[in-house]
Amino acid sequence: MGIFSGLKDRKSEALSLHRVLFETYRNKVYKTAYFIVKNEDDAKDIVQDTFVIAFSKLEQLRDTEKFEAWLCTIACNLAKDRYNKNKREICMADEDQILAWGYDNHKFGFELPEDILEKKEVQAYIREQIKGLKHHYSEVLYLYYYCDLSYEEISKALNLNIGTVKTRLFRAKNILKDSLQGMQLEKEGSHE
Repeated sequence: MGIFSGLKDRKSEALSLHRVLFETYRNKVYKTAYFIVKNEDDAKDIVQDTFVIAFSKLEQLRDTEKFEAWLCTIACNLAKDRYNKNKREICMADEDQILAWGYDNHKFGFELPEDILEKKEVQAYIREQIKGLKHHYSEVLYLYYYCDLSYEEISKALNLNIGTVKTRLFRAKNILKDSLQGMQLEKEGSHE
């Protein structure tokens, strides 16, 4: 178990490890929780609860390489429980990272002001479209693109079949693709 092994008997080293793990992963856990519950205080509570659970069950983790995915799964489950209790709508946190939008100007080391403006407009449009998606579509998009979870990890986190995860992700991307193509057609029509 690498750095995790034998720490039960060495309390000061365990506390040091807990501090390092908390500092390393707290922002990602917070963003995952906030994405689901849309409430800062609830998200902070979920961060605390996630780490309390993770640290109390650390010895049960078989593969330490999957610690981050395990944390996100715990946070996601706690947040879904809180969401279901509160019956609030979802809000995306840092949606800019969900879908990348590339430009050729990056190879020259700069972006033209027009490109920066267009990029911001597209990102704002994508954010709005994602917010308009059904919850089960926006949830898998967020976990896949923002949290960098695999299909299998999303499947475990949401208690779904891998096929369902793939289908939801495929459908969500197609909805966004169609929406972006519609936006592009509108722009082209307005330039004529």
